[in-house]
Amino acid sequence: MFLTCEVDRVSSYKYLVIGRGIMGSAAAMHLAAKSDGVAMLGPTEAMAADNSATPKASHYDAGRVTRIADPDPFWSGVARRSISRYRDLEQATGERFFNEAGFMWADSNTERSSETLAMTREAGGEIARLEAAEISSRFPFFNFESGVDVLYQQGDGGTIDPRGYVAAMTKRAMQHGAEVIDGFASKLTLGSGRVEVATDDGTEHTADQVMIATGAYGAFDGLSPVHVPLKTNKHTVVLIEVPDEAVHGELANMPSLMSQPPGDRIGTYTLPPLRYPDGKHYLKIGIEGSRPSAADMSELNSWFRTGDDATLNRQLINELQILMPSLDTSEWHWLPCVTTDTPDRRPVIGLVEEGRVCIQLGGNGYSAKSGDAIGELGASLVLGAEWPGPVPASELAPARFS
Repeated sequence: MFLTCEVDRVSSYKYLVIGRGIMGSAAAMHLAAKSDGVAMLGPTEAMAADNSATPKASHYDAGRVTRIADPDPFWSGVARRSISRYRDLEQATGERFFNEAGFMWADSNTERSSETLAMTREAGGEIARLEAAEISSRFPFFNFESGVDVLYQQGDGGTIDPRGYVAAMTKRAMQHGAEVIDGFASKLTLGSGRVEVATDDGTEHTADQVMIATGAYGAFDGLSPVHVPLKTNKHTVVLIEVPDEAVHGELANMPSLMSQPPGDRIGTYTLPPLRYPDGKHYLKIGIEGSRPSAADMSELNSWFRTGDDATLNRQLINELQILMPSLDTSEWHWLPCVTTDTPDRRPVIGLVEEGRVCIQLGGNGYSAKSGDAIGELGASLVLGAEWPGPVPASELAPARFS
């Protein structure tokens, strides 16, 4: 739990970050490290079971895949930069969120697999191709079909606890002097030389510059002064209950896994068993790729509360039974989830309105592991600092969709 500030009905800041998820807390952390007058605005974690209009969080489970391995130089680059700072962030804040369990990429498309291998090595990741005999020896619980290329990244990969990651970056931002405002933005107005932000409780805030990092809600909240083409994908994930003896026994060395099977079957990601708030261990599987989208904020909130896709759930179970045939899948349940995509599968990070507003939206399902570096990109624009890459700023700017 974080101590939030008591504010007057009108408060003024140099920099105000709207959004306290992974990308927003990261941006606030980097801004506060180099400037005073930083505040971050957002509701303390809003759970999907809450029926109010409060924006929900899409990060309230216990695990996300983290890895450098990726065929896109942007995603491999920001992942490497973020992962390299996990341990320092943990040490500085006392928040533990990184489980370095390793990462495996199983792909029926050998060309894509080779691109992933090359890009990962170019980004500084250590990755190797595994032969069938080594897989059987080291990871006997996995079953990969003939023709599937398997890559393994032992270090700098595994899982992160997204709630712990947010807690760590928020705490670090506060250590640097940032204020945390509990509430959510209802309106953004470009005033005379200042940006004015009204919140749900009637409080007004002004800032020299504002960053919008509202996740999936950025598609519907009307805060951005420019159009950003976002698609909110409605996913479900399946959690398989795993007994403690399996967690510490045959599955003790299980890495996280991205799988692209042959044919028209769905691509999936799978996480090793992790302890959830109910005290039980669950192995998680979800879909990799686009899904039907929410049409408006009401539908988005409804999905977070009650969203269910029975067909997808069954597909996920079927894929897991192929990948891990010895796993007992009899005890499972589902959770709703959302990813927010852009047309080119890269985030939107850029200044608009003469630099008074910075847009930082569109995680494309990959931002959890790379929040630190993504927030650094947005903060560098706001501060007028050197751009830290790994691709030119123009490739992420909102203007690329104009």
